Amino acid sequence: MRAAIQRRPATAKDDQDWQDELASWGIESDTFAKVEAEPEVITVWDEHQNVLEWWLDIPAFLRWNGSVCLGMDASQVRADAELSGRTVDTDDYRKLKLIAQTMTEELNRRD
Repeated sequence: MRAAIQRRPATAKDDQDWQDELASWGIESDTFAKVEAEPEVITVWDEHQNVLEWWLDIPAFLRWNGSVCLGMDASQVRADAELSGRTVDTDDYRKLKLIAQTMTEELNRRD
């Protein structure tokens, strides 16, 4: 889970900026030929499937104070559960809090 959070997808602009940087140093871009890698497959156990889908469905899930993540916004989670008619299992809620805790730690980590 942490690896998926830390990985930042490269955009076309990011790639172009990198190519421009290489060119400014006189390095040809084909020196670093791109290798098409197969996408990483992340196996999810069935008992975690619902929680991960829930996590991905909630748009304003985390609370922020500027650039600092404060953690899960329980009122947003509750509102989402009520408005969507989702049945909340206490075990699923515990798992959701664990995901939020991990996300908060990763987003606030200063490398």
